[in-house]
Amino acid sequence: GLLVLTAIGGGLILGLQVGGQALAVTAPSGSAPFIVDVLAAGVAAASYPVYFSMPWRMMGWPVGAGVLARAAHWYARGVGASLAIAAFVSCLLVGTLLVPISHHMRIPFAGIGFAAVVALVPGVYVFRTVAGFIDFAGHPSAQLLSSAAADLIGATVIVTGMALGLALPMHIYASRLARRNS
Repeated sequence: GLLVLTAIGGGLILGLQVGGQALAVTAPSGSAPFIVDVLAAGVAAASYPVYFSMPWRMMGWPVGAGVLARAAHWYARGVGASLAIAAFVSCLLVGTLLVPISHHMRIPFAGIGFAAVVALVPGVYVFRTVAGFIDFAGHPSAQLLSSAAADLIGATVIVTGMALGLALPMHIYASRLARRNS
């Protein structure tokens, strides 16, 4: 995931440079209002099943779980959880809901699980990391290096939390299934 985001970030930065623009590495991130953010997560979740060639009739599962995941993320952040913990909790919710559904309906979990949480991927952190390291090559400064490194660490921890949140329910479900069948 980080490699794909890095490639996208490189293309974004190249495109911005061609247009005479730059990505602000040290600027704080903003956030959209709750309803806009949750609805956008549903739209993003609807886009990825197409990539996995899922039938249209099954698209409701990742969209519904994606909206719930984003709402859970907002709730977790509201009670003081870090971005990584909020992502972990949201992905744990998605995994817990969708692992049994994916097995029962014979839908690839990667298709509905990843689609549901794609809106949680910390793309802006990766993009700012890439932009920071590119800027650092031409104009080195401690602040620039520190910002880029902090964004890289943040993105890595968030993606790790997401992976664990999605993988744990799958592991638990597979273990229970194996015990039941033996």
